Amino acid sequence: MDQLAAMQIFTNIVDRGGCVRASEALGIPKSVIFRSIILLESQLGARLICRTTRNVRLTEEGAYYYGMCKRILSAIAEADLSEGQNQA
Repeated sequence: MDQLAAMQIFTNIVDRGGCVRASEALGIPKSVIFRSIILLESQLGARLICRTTRNVRLTEEGAYYYGMCKRILSAIAEADLSEGQNQA
């Protein structure tokens, strides 16, 4: 899975309050969501979220990474919008 997709999945988990809700919102299987988070945490060498059966809680590293992801994803969305307006 590419880094951008993993960031989108991670932010969706946090924004929606859990892996199941993120799975439903993104229309991808829960197994992909869980695997993505495990791979992302492994790649970063840090635990991002503490998962329970009822919710997720960000770790300190997760809160920092979440903020960075939101800024990056927002900048990408803004650039995409700007590019679309420039082509019109």
